[in-house]
Amino acid sequence: MRLERIIYYGQIVALLREGFPEYVKKAILVRFPYHKQLSLVEINAECHEAVLYFDEILRNSVAAGECRRDYYIEIDKKEIPNYTHFGILPLWLGYGTQIFCNVHRPTCTYDGCMEGAELLSPVRVKKKRASRLDIGTVDYVFNKEVILLISARMKRIFESEGITGLTYEPTEYVVLPRRVHLFTENGITGFRYKEGASSDDDPAPGAETPFLARIPNAFYRRADAMLPALHPLGLHRDSPFYCEIHSTLASDYSRFEGSRVPTDEIGDLDFFQVQGVRIRDRIFNYDRNVFFVTRKALEVLLKNKAKGLCRTGRFLRSTFGPMWE
Repeated sequence: MRLERIIYYGQIVALLREGFPEYVKKAILVRFPYHKQLSLVEINAECHEAVLYFDEILRNSVAAGECRRDYYIEIDKKEIPNYTHFGILPLWLGYGTQIFCNVHRPTCTYDGCMEGAELLSPVRVKKKRASRLDIGTVDYVFNKEVILLISARMKRIFESEGITGLTYEPTEYVVLPRRVHLFTENGITGFRYKEGASSDDDPAPGAETPFLARIPNAFYRRADAMLPALHPLGLHRDSPFYCEIHSTLASDYSRFEGSRVPTDEIGDLDFFQVQGVRIRDRIFNYDRNVFFVTRKALEVLLKNKAKGLCRTGRFLRSTFGPMWE
């Protein structure tokens, strides 16, 4: 099954809402809490008349950056053979609650720019949560780079299946971290804590420690042009950047024409990051990277019932979706 939907987002949507024709109202996908957000409307893309209606009345507003038009696809397992790359959403492991490590602070002084930030090994993970996962995402302060946590079981499977694009580092377990205190000194942020672990407290005795999995290969999308930025409330931003020096985008607000991932550059990598957008000779950096996997990697995860994959869509109960362009 495949579900296509289009979201229109802007203050003009709220102004027009009372005048929607009946056939348009029937095409709206109502889902809490979005039906209460008057400036947003979500349409089933198969309702072509309704899509044409919105495209016509909002054409100028979208072109001027006063309204967003976003397109999404949700799929189930039957649709997997029709795509080559996918987005997945592993469970986030919280910094200071499940993940304990030091981080280099950004070398850039602009708020929102992560230039120079780096997660430092070794990483310690809370045993109760990490021992139950096959794949997770490491949440950490200044997290520009995507870093995963992979179970020892899944690492062996990946290696036996020839999955590429990951480098592994060992981690250590923390059973019961107590009195956690965040510190910053000499450009490093981290935690000091008292560990109160004992064999009686161990929730998963004998569990193998997981591995930190970095994704060293990062690419830029290609695009033809940047479209006007849009503030969530429908107001223009003065600039699409958090940081002009490093061209760090406020990515939630920036839109591009003809955006596509350069699959010709990716080659046979099964895991890779996308770190920004390139328009001819100019580079725009995301404030936080995103990552994607190949069909081969996704099928390995699904076949082995990997624990830790969260739902990616709002309507279908899938833990994956096509790589968005």
